[in-house]
Amino acid sequence: MTTNEVVIGVLALQGSFEEHQECIEKSTGCKTIQVRTSSQLEQIDAIIFPGGESTAMGLIGSIDGMWSELRKFVDTGKPVW
Repeated sequence: MTTNEVVIGVLALQGSFEEHQECIEKSTGCKTIQVRTSSQLEQIDAIIFPGGESTAMGLIGSIDGMWSELRKFVDTGKPVW
């Protein structure tokens, strides 16, 4: 990754994450990655939470400690949509 490259993560637990990626890449030129594990949070500069059914997302997100790691990411002040 170059120092000027912005990488936007799209939470890929459930929802229209592929459509979000396509729209972001076309409109901004930023690189996107699908975030499926908490370790991937270290690779991104911002994150988008696509819509999805909250109960299913809650169950899926509890694996790998994802929700607590997402809270830490939010607390860094990096952009979150």
